[in-house]
Amino acid sequence: MVGVTRGIKSMTLEPEIVRDGVVRLIASADAGTKEFKVFRKAIRGSVTGVAADATPAQVAAAVLGAPRPELKALGARMLRGVLAHEFSHVMDRHMLTGSIGGAIASGVAFASYGVMWGVGHAKVALQKLLGLSPKQAPAEQSERRPEQGGGARPEALDPISAGVVIKSLPALLRLFAALWAPVVLQVLQMATSRENEGMADEDGALLSEDPESLALALGLLTTWRPRQGFMLPGATIPRAASMQHVMIVNPLEQLEQAGALPQTSASGGPTRADDLIFELFITHPNTGVRIRKLHDMSEAMKNRPGGDPPAGGGGGGDRRGSPSSSRAAPDPPPRNSGAVFFGAHGRS
Repeated sequence: MVGVTRGIKSMTLEPEIVRDGVVRLIASADAGTKEFKVFRKAIRGSVTGVAADATPAQVAAAVLGAPRPELKALGARMLRGVLAHEFSHVMDRHMLTGSIGGAIASGVAFASYGVMWGVGHAKVALQKLLGLSPKQAPAEQSERRPEQGGGARPEALDPISAGVVIKSLPALLRLFAALWAPVVLQVLQMATSRENEGMADEDGALLSEDPESLALALGLLTTWRPRQGFMLPGATIPRAASMQHVMIVNPLEQLEQAGALPQTSASGGPTRADDLIFELFITHPNTGVRIRKLHDMSEAMKNRPGGDPPAGGGGGGDRRGSPSSSRAAPDPPPRNSGAVFFGAHGRS
């Protein structure tokens, strides 16, 4: 099941919001980079007056002067690109494999803690049974410390505390043996999720035959700003911080840059660029890397043998609602039923 939120509908289907978002994105892009080239190619497919070698300033000027129908067509293409990505997740059964992987990781984590708990308490019970470590009152321990040069070893019932307090190699080995499996599985699960995102980008680009539209949509997320006057409630910050590892971009970082966080709040926390450990536990790969790969896919699809793509598809052609080919009959639809859906119903 794929859901379409009010947020993405507003971001892609309201022409003035599209205009503001695209201009802000182009202003932050560097000319000559793959990111700007794929953004320019996507905009050129729906907005008139954008040359193939246009500079960022020229592209921004064309978008500022574009009529609302062209902006609506551009936004509809971006939404199609995003939906193609999400449908590819479903068709590749990433929901199923992700659920299975999460269940296995959770099961191993519970089992590891159970083993650590059982071993710790079994050791305490065995010591009591054999009389190796008789329990003493705090007063008795304090009385014996001067005589024994440091006193008796304290007894810890909590298994994690036992592994930390007992400064012995077997205890540390037991602690790490109980903890390494769930941690490694969690890292592998997140790595699989990032791999799935790349697969969905590729399959979605083939499904919509318009990879540059998805690249432009991803770019809009990186420069997103809240509406004027918005202020995030302070009580929402901890929840947003705890969920940032499953988001494409860090929302707290963007809200902080826009001045939409309360003055008493802390920073957005670690980001993908400055924390290697955080990178291991995120569900989405770096957005810039994804955009550059979509640029390469767009160039490969443009240069593929077989001529122009189907009408309404990708490749940087004219997608303003009028036919861009003089062929008497369209090419037969591909065998992929999803491509037929997008080709038949994806136009604005």
